Amino acid sequence: MFDIFTSLFGFVWAFLFFGILALFVYALVSHIRKEADNNRQPVRRVDASAVTKRINVSGDSSYTTYYITFELVNGERIEFEVQGELYGLIVEGDYGSLTYQGYKCLDFTRVK
Repeated sequence: MFDIFTSLFGFVWAFLFFGILALFVYALVSHIRKEADNNRQPVRRVDASAVTKRINVSGDSSYTTYYITFELVNGERIEFEVQGELYGLIVEGDYGSLTYQGYKCLDFTRVK
């Protein structure tokens, strides 16, 4: 009877290990595919204005994600996750030239 429990315990741990490993590999492959697809997109430069800014704090304020929504001249709105430095330089209502590729905001140059 002891051998059955030992075998079962080993099987459960192996199942958990390979299950977690499979989830990790799936997440990694999904991320690589998304990045590759994004990098195939053309780089676009359009006139836009920053209409809203927001942040998302997670992990007891140990990780902050910054977002800015831009409105293009044709009325379309696009939200991008941006770096904190760019987030700090842009004020709601700023108008300028937005450069982006797929879902990545590459740059925003304010018109003075």
